[in-house]
Amino acid sequence: MKLLIVGDSRRWAFGHISTSIKRFNQDNSIDITIIYTKEDAVEIAKVTWRKYDIIFLMEWNLYKLFDFIPKNKIITGIHSFCTWDFNLSKGEKVLQPPESLIDYLGDFLRINIISKRLLNLFSKHDLPDIYYTPNGVDCDLFYPKIDMPNKFVAGIIAQPFKKRLKSIDQTFIPSMEKSQIDYKILSGGESTLPYEDMPDFYNSLNCYVCTSRSEGFSMSSLEAGACGRPLISTDVSGTEEMIIPGKTGFIVDQTVEDISDKIDILKNDVEKCKFMGDTMRKHIVENYSWQKVIPYWTSFLKGD
Repeated sequence: MKLLIVGDSRRWAFGHISTSIKRFNQDNSIDITIIYTKEDAVEIAKVTWRKYDIIFLMEWNLYKLFDFIPKNKIITGIHSFCTWDFNLSKGEKVLQPPESLIDYLGDFLRINIISKRLLNLFSKHDLPDIYYTPNGVDCDLFYPKIDMPNKFVAGIIAQPFKKRLKSIDQTFIPSMEKSQIDYKILSGGESTLPYEDMPDFYNSLNCYVCTSRSEGFSMSSLEAGACGRPLISTDVSGTEEMIIPGKTGFIVDQTVEDISDKIDILKNDVEKCKFMGDTMRKHIVENYSWQKVIPYWTSFLKGD
């Protein structure tokens, strides 16, 4: 099977996911080519799409750029809430997908969904084959390189245009200041660290803090966990799959008080923080390493 994967940028999440699918794929019957919208993917696809058996648009809303390809030749994905819910979903209170979206998705060959919360939501509707394909992480690249810093440091990654979605100024920074700890904010995107250097950022922290209003399945939380750092996160999609409360991290309300309280627990108990980080690493390796999740993706790509 000749497969064309279309993402947005090789340096963003879709780039890391698509290259990992190609790298970790063990099925020799799948011949994978990857192109990106930031690198003339539309013009390339216009010339080449007919030579592929299947085209995988990594997010459903990319189809507006590729509507010259019949939908019955396309598989696509739902990787987030914010592409359709106008950022109105919060925690367990989620907006139902509009019927116009369900109708739009219904003509695709099949659909992948990256979190159980999204899966539970969309599986209630009359859609083509839906596949659960959790995000994965390269646990040989992302691992605990060094001990945690002696002086407590928390961190987050946020692309500049997502600062409000990640609640950086509203929640993250005030929480750090209330707990009187050092913190790091890494600007994600094109100008960030090379991907192979990202483990150094996570290893410079004692814990990773996700204050987002919305997520699909946070890649940065997965990567931090693989580096043996506990996770403090708001109740966004994917969180319940990574966090075993009190063992790998904490699920918190999106309030300064609750986040600061959980930071203080880790800051004031070094052994507990290390234990939770070690437990998180084990949980990620056993459940979300690419070696563990690639069969889900292979099944989706082939329609098995």
